[in-house]
Amino acid sequence: MPDILAMHAESRADTPAVLVDPAGGALPSATTFGQLNALVNRAAHAFAALGAQPGDRIVWWGYNSVDAVPL
Repeated sequence: MPDILAMHAESRADTPAVLVDPAGGALPSATTFGQLNALVNRAAHAFAALGAQPGDRIVWWGYNSVDAVPL
């Protein structure tokens, strides 16, 4: 299965991937595909250091929120 996030990070690293409008502020803050890919890779390495193996399932138990993105 291709790594879609890594492909986007490579081809459009500076393009916003996650936009957040802080309670109606003038401009939303953004996380780019490059930044998001780096965050996901950091989380993957942390899970691997805790013993997670390819194919293991990891669950997020929390509210749906963009705050969960920057692990």
